[in-house]
Amino acid sequence: MCRLYGIRSTHYTKIHCELLSVQNSLIGQAEEDSRGYPNPHGWGIGMYRDGKTICRRQEDPAHKSEKYRETSMDTHAETAIAHIRRATVGEPRLENTHPFCTDNSFLAHNGHVDHFEVVGEDIREFLPEQRCDAIEGSTDSEHFFQLVLHEYEDRGADTMHQALQRATKRLRQWVRAAPGEGEGGLGLNILWVYDGQLAGSRLDRTLWMRCRDTDPICPICDQHHADVGDEPYRFIEFASERLTMDDNWEPVPDYSVFWIDDEFEVQFEPMLGV
Repeated sequence: MCRLYGIRSTHYTKIHCELLSVQNSLIGQAEEDSRGYPNPHGWGIGMYRDGKTICRRQEDPAHKSEKYRETSMDTHAETAIAHIRRATVGEPRLENTHPFCTDNSFLAHNGHVDHFEVVGEDIREFLPEQRCDAIEGSTDSEHFFQLVLHEYEDRGADTMHQALQRATKRLRQWVRAAPGEGEGGLGLNILWVYDGQLAGSRLDRTLWMRCRDTDPICPICDQHHADVGDEPYRFIEFASERLTMDDNWEPVPDYSVFWIDDEFEVQFEPMLGV
């Protein structure tokens, strides 16, 4: 069911140790996560740097990819998302690999949309032609990306978290109405970046967060990860699994959407209509 990692920071910050070297690094989770599952069906890292989106993806397993290691070492940004995939909907191909990107936005998903063979048709019928044409793969995740962009860019949602609320509520209605056994489940952990801002959701999957106001010398690489000087610093990270067992990770509230405000505080709102 994939694993996620994302950051938002006041300063450009390196995250290579989190991706490669810490106790429960993302590369280690690619080989085997805390549930005992591998996540071998591709990896992707998106970052917002110098006013533009940079997105690098590969269908190879992260723990067997030299490109993953190179990209991790090169990830130096104020906002970034990393994803390792365990395929459920859509074959392990490059076009199905997260994060899904546009010129100014990228999104990664951990979860599952039940009855997607029907719900995917509902999404495509709802979206305008240009949004459907932008879908290159066959995942529920990429369909949701275009749905949330449609709510934000085309249908006038005022904020990213409002767009997430609208898209999630609409998706839930389609899942519940789809024919099939039972009511239909929805797992929707989202990390979404738009013009450098980060928002997301937690629904029925684990998601942790940690905040800090300093950039200490890293005990792994023996270096600072950011060039802060005397300026105030704030670093916020999100992860499907706690990357270390000895730090102050807190669970993101389940059934919530969240965003980071102008003061670099994480704000939460109950997920509506779910």
